[in-house]
Amino acid sequence: MDELFDDRWFNFETYNKTFPAVNAIEKDNQVLLEIAVPGMDKKDFEIEIENDLISVSSTSKRQKELEDSFNYNRQEFNYNSFHRTFSLPKEVDQSKIKKVLEGAAFAPSGHNIQPWHVYVVTGDKKKKITNEIINSIESGEAKNFKQEFDYYPTEWYEPYISRRRAVGFELYKLLGIAKDDYEARNKQMQENFHFFGAPLGMFITMDRRLATGTFMDVGMFIQSILVGARGEGLHTCGQVAFTRFHTLIAGHLGFKENEMLVCGVSIGYEDTNACLLYTSPSPRDVEESRMPSSA
Repeated sequence: MDELFDDRWFNFETYNKTFPAVNAIEKDNQVLLEIAVPGMDKKDFEIEIENDLISVSSTSKRQKELEDSFNYNRQEFNYNSFHRTFSLPKEVDQSKIKKVLEGAAFAPSGHNIQPWHVYVVTGDKKKKITNEIINSIESGEAKNFKQEFDYYPTEWYEPYISRRRAVGFELYKLLGIAKDDYEARNKQMQENFHFFGAPLGMFITMDRRLATGTFMDVGMFIQSILVGARGEGLHTCGQVAFTRFHTLIAGHLGFKENEMLVCGVSIGYEDTNACLLYTSPSPRDVEESRMPSSA
């Protein structure tokens, strides 16, 4: 992971746009907000809810009061006014998921064997999977879980390592995570297992007795799900991170003996107020992927 970081990633301009740090927790049909703002009281906050958005802002005058009272040698606490907006959890219409899966079922596969199987999780089932994975990480038990197949190479080389680093640079720059902030890095990684806040998750499996080429078939099926979801106004994130915990997830979902977990997918609605942005391939990347035509 260290090679993904560079000191220039930590950008205070980006950081200030995401101040203060906020945890949004969904529990018992309530949304709880944890806000890291030292030196401020409840009365310093204003909270507004409109449609699917919740806005939090400060009305504190403490910054000016402290500056008038003391001469600071160093000042890192920030009491300035701020305003942050978040999207409230929004459930996914099950009829949309049905349409997506019906469309994806037409994905091509060798001899039309259609080797995929899909599990859809929401609500308590999804929360139980999340909680058990997070508990295993916190207890140290997670180190005993292994992926059943290699998704990434054991050694990186060009041009792939540069592309990988570029994604890492942009991701952690937008998140405001410093190179040596291991706690923040691990916490961001764990967002995978919270389905990145999405209300619905999918787990795609295949029969492990099939051959390597089957991964191509399942890949086209997964791509069809991702594209079909956009057609229904949904957003997705494919997640290989779940495959490390395939035995744990199998226990919750009742996999058959030879089922192998290939991928997880989070499905929901885009949070337009999040600091992360989608980065599309540059024209140069597209040109590099084209083979020269023969004379």
